[in-house]
Amino acid sequence: MKTYTCLLVLIVAASACVPVKRQIMLQSTEDVNKLAEGSGLMRMIEENNIEYRLQAGDVIQIRISSLTPTQFDVFSSMDDQQNDRLDPVLTGFLIDKKGYITMPHLGKISVVALTISEVADKIESLVNEIVDTPTVYVRLVTFSVSVLGEVEQQGRYSIFENRLNVLEAIGMAGGLTEFADGSKIKIVRSEAGVSGLTELNVLEESIISSNFYYLQPNDIIIVPPLRTKNFRQNQANNIGLILSGIATVASIILVFERVEN
Repeated sequence: MKTYTCLLVLIVAASACVPVKRQIMLQSTEDVNKLAEGSGLMRMIEENNIEYRLQAGDVIQIRISSLTPTQFDVFSSMDDQQNDRLDPVLTGFLIDKKGYITMPHLGKISVVALTISEVADKIESLVNEIVDTPTVYVRLVTFSVSVLGEVEQQGRYSIFENRLNVLEAIGMAGGLTEFADGSKIKIVRSEAGVSGLTELNVLEESIISSNFYYLQPNDIIIVPPLRTKNFRQNQANNIGLILSGIATVASIILVFERVEN
């Protein structure tokens, strides 16, 4: 009877364990010892880097510098207003419903559906007629993503950069939990009033070349749990009762056997 009890315990323990292979991200199916030729790296994977195109409701920060003396530079006061010590969202330029921003001395500028670099080029061409040798710096300041499910710290996270990948977002949320299913991470993305859903496998390094490796503002990342979590929470809690019941039955059987003998 003890043998069967020990066997049952071993089976339950094995079922409740999470294989290491289900916890390691960016695994390779190739020979990891083979270095990429001339790079000194294990492998080189080409990124499918799709630049984000601005939408109505985004806020961008714009800085303009030039060789024109400050006292004659009409944009110098605007640069002071967008100082890093101030909230960039409050001091940035909001893209209105029609896709325009309104800038001092330049008026309304259509920026919707443009990339950050395209906006910088467009503004630079306009400013070039006003100041000498202008340099325009543009960044998106309303880049937020939500990370939910099997991560250490669920929540909505904001960054002040123009791009963020899914691994960085998971890292911001404290990383995956022990029971996270990294092979079935879902990304919810809204574009032009339409929401789409895709599934990513962060356990394989091929994710780097995915169209969804780099996130877009307001993306929602959902990390589902492994089935093992359900077993551990709902069934493993009753293991003590099961074993106790088996032990009780075994004791009763032994008592009856002794009485009969």
